[in-house]
Amino acid sequence: MLRHPVALYEIGFLILLWVAISRLERNYELGEGVAFKIFMIGYLLFRFLLDFIKPHYNIVMGLSAIQLACIAGLLYYRKDIWFMKKIFLKPIRTYG
Repeated sequence: MLRHPVALYEIGFLILLWVAISRLERNYELGEGVAFKIFMIGYLLFRFLLDFIKPHYNIVMGLSAIQLACIAGLLYYRKDIWFMKKIFLKPIRTYG
């Protein structure tokens, strides 16, 4: 049985997430800890979805332990997810 190269998927995703957060930091004045929140929300969502293609042991409702941990993490950040536009303070304007 062929397996997905999930480690490569994760490396690729982390590079894309780093580029996205870097661009946000260039274009917006982010509040304290906002870049970390964006990273955590993105990574938790990615890991939750990634585990569906990995072989795993089902714990509850067909979900693995890491998926349950990801759900717990996303529930912790639920207010930041719901009010995502509010975490960007203001766009940085460049003149010239």
